[in-house]
Amino acid sequence: MAPNVTLTCSRSGKLNTSLVKYFNQKIISKEMSNDFLYIIDSWTGQTNPEIYSEIFGIENEKPEAEVHIIPKNFTPYCQPLDTTFHRQLKNLARRIINYCDVFIEPKGIHPDDRITSRRGVIKLQSLMHHQLSASIFKSMIRYSFISSGLLESEHKEEFLNVNQVCFDWTSEDSDSCSKCTSDSRLSSVAIVEKSFASHVFTFNSIQPIVPNIHLQWLQ
Repeated sequence: MAPNVTLTCSRSGKLNTSLVKYFNQKIISKEMSNDFLYIIDSWTGQTNPEIYSEIFGIENEKPEAEVHIIPKNFTPYCQPLDTTFHRQLKNLARRIINYCDVFIEPKGIHPDDRITSRRGVIKLQSLMHHQLSASIFKSMIRYSFISSGLLESEHKEEFLNVNQVCFDWTSEDSDSCSKCTSDSRLSSVAIVEKSFASHVFTFNSIQPIVPNIHLQWLQ
C-alpha cells in the first residue's frame, strides 16, 4: 500500500458519518499539530459538532478544530475544491487514463492490474496526490482558496496549471523518443504507465511527471 493512501470500506460503498469519523481519526488528527480552521460543506452526515468534539480539542490532547459550514448550494462558489482544484485533478486523471487507452496494450495484463480496476484506481489516486504535492503547484492550490473567497489577494495570483506543468512540450518532433525524453513533460507518463502494466508500480522507482522538481510526500 502506498504511504499516502488510507483504505477502508462500507456496506453501501457510499460516504456516511462513520466514514467521516474514520477520516478525521486516521488522517486529519494525525496531520494537524496546531489549531486549525476546518471548512466543510452542508452535507448532514458531517455537520454534527460532536463528530469533531469527540476527536479534536484539549480534552482529547489534539489541536482545536474551528468548524465552519458552507451554506447549501454555495459549494460551487465557496469550496476551493470546486472552484479550481478538482478541475485540475480530473484533468490529470483523464490524461493518464487516456494515455493507457492509447499506448498500453491490454493483452497480457491481468484485469486487476489495469488502470480502470479497483487496484488501478487506488494507484492512480496515490500517483495524482503525489504529483500535485510538488511545490510548483503551491500557487495553484493557493489560488483555489482565493477564487473561493477564503483568502484575499491584492494582486492576481500567477500559477501554472496541470497542463502547463505536466503535459506541455516544445519539441517539434514529438514522435522521437530521444526528443520526448529531453523536451516533453508528457514523456515520463510513459514510465509511470509501464509500471502500471508490469506489476512494478513502486514509489521508489517511479519517475515524476513534473521535471526537475523534488516531489514531497505529505507526511
